[in-house]
Amino acid sequence: MKVLKFGGTSVGTAESLTNVKQIVTACKGQVIVVVSALGGVTNQLIQMADLAEAHSDEWESILEQVKARHMSVIDAVVPEDRQAQCKTVIEGFISEGLYSYYAMLYANNQLPPAYKEQLRDAIVSHYQGNVFWETVGDNSKMAYVYLKATEGATNVDSKYKQNIDLAHRYGLKVGSYHFYRARIPQQTQLENFMAQCRPGDQDLLPMIDVETKSNLPTKEFCDSLFKFLHLVEKAYKQKPLVYTGANFYDNYLLGKLNSYKIMIAQYTKREPVLRDGRDIEMWQYTGMGRLNGVNGYVDKSRFMGKHKLREIRFRHR
Repeated sequence: MKVLKFGGTSVGTAESLTNVKQIVTACKGQVIVVVSALGGVTNQLIQMADLAEAHSDEWESILEQVKARHMSVIDAVVPEDRQAQCKTVIEGFISEGLYSYYAMLYANNQLPPAYKEQLRDAIVSHYQGNVFWETVGDNSKMAYVYLKATEGATNVDSKYKQNIDLAHRYGLKVGSYHFYRARIPQQTQLENFMAQCRPGDQDLLPMIDVETKSNLPTKEFCDSLFKFLHLVEKAYKQKPLVYTGANFYDNYLLGKLNSYKIMIAQYTKREPVLRDGRDIEMWQYTGMGRLNGVNGYVDKSRFMGKHKLREIRFRHR
């Protein structure tokens, strides 16, 4: 059996990757192929980490460059009948996996440590793949789950419908969330969210995930966000739960969310304390939790102090 390893300039361009493909397909018998990241991408990953840790949102534009480069390579190298499948995989890995990784670093100035904590809740999106809900439902400490429904104007989590139906079937209280993009019209985002997050399916308050200003000035970003929050409240006849990172809150939302229940992400063993001292209903304490029945990591959170599940129940009217 042959083992072929390619890196550096051999995977730097679409043309060089085409040469790699020809070398591999010309081999007879079983072949193990090991490839590095596209040339220069490793440096970009490190650069993005430095920018996110320094609380600069310039990392987002670099991530878009990385994604565009991979898409162009797919167009040039992958057979046309397989391009859509490859692009879906890359889109999911970059937009969900890498984006979440750097957003956590940007919001919390650190990467989530892998340490054990008591399970209270999980946040699940299509990035976890197929979830075995009959197994998840058997977790004795599992009370509820938030599922990603939508993002921005048109993005719909491909596993949302399946996940919400099965989570209900196996006895979990379910809520849905929307990842907010501040540059996209608020009404467009609301329509996207409402098309998936139907009131009759919800056990918990709708949640709005706020992790990026999308390079807007703070005042413009806040104007955009609160216009959207008001639209959500009007549509669902109750204020949404707002999710954000501790540092993101302290830098951009300080004192502005007093009338909203909040879930704060901070991946430390120390409970979060916000600069304005406001009460925190829920704390997401790790982005690297494990859960029977789920492939990969899940976000885990718990209630703070005397706060209880009943406080985030969806009120059906």
